[in-house]
Amino acid sequence: TVASIAALGALAVSNRPADSDHPYGHGKAEVVASAAVAVVLFLAALNILYSSTQALVSPAVAPEMAALWVAAGSLVLKEILYRYTASLGRRLLSPALVALAADHRSDIWGSWAAIIGIAASIAGRHFNSPLLIYADPVAGLAVGLLIVRMAYRMGLESLHSLMERNVEPDLLEEFRSLVASVPEIR
Repeated sequence: TVASIAALGALAVSNRPADSDHPYGHGKAEVVASAAVAVVLFLAALNILYSSTQALVSPAVAPEMAALWVAAGSLVLKEILYRYTASLGRRLLSPALVALAADHRSDIWGSWAAIIGIAASIAGRHFNSPLLIYADPVAGLAVGLLIVRMAYRMGLESLHSLMERNVEPDLLEEFRSLVASVPEIR
């Protein structure tokens, strides 16, 4: 929800025309929102890692079947949101919407891990296998680490854009060669 509000707010701000205080426009608002989404993702990942660790050191408790259905429903809903947001972000060239799509993608991975972890945990209870009952928090740890990685990459990209980092010399030379290969371009 926080990521969605940040992305929508950034879209509203970035579409404002240039003014005397912002002669180059307000386009960087989307990059700021993308950085905010990265921070939210990182905090969510820390929460997942903390709760998964707590579940691992506590007595094993297998979730109920309803949890599996909720995770499956969440997976379907997040996949729809991801596809729509990613498509819109690419069409509008919006870093904030692309970041929001990445947030939805991380939720999809979380849903898959939850489905696998919950199903294994339920199977562990059914077959009286205490080790399998801990599959849910183990899956949570994996997802938490994945989201930390995603947040780091997204945050780094946002910071590079905000700090107006230069293009790598090798990549810049590749661009120059590509442009020079078109005879109509001088």
